[in-house]
Amino acid sequence: MGRLKGGKRSDRDDVTVKIDRVVAEKAKLVALRRKVFLAELLTDMLKAPVDRAYKQEVGKLTQEEGE
Repeated sequence: MGRLKGGKRSDRDDVTVKIDRVVAEKAKLVALRRKVFLAELLTDMLKAPVDRAYKQEVGKLTQEEGE
């Protein structure tokens, strides 16, 4: 699949992570069709659920420290 031309579009601080190959290939197709970078697509899709899970775990840590 082709790459989009151009530089970084946002102020994200990108890192490398490993995900299942099939999921990555499907996400690449979606990103290509939507004309967005793969990192941008995945960030947008993951931000809300990760923020919710993070908030839950921080809450648990706070409770554990108070015990």
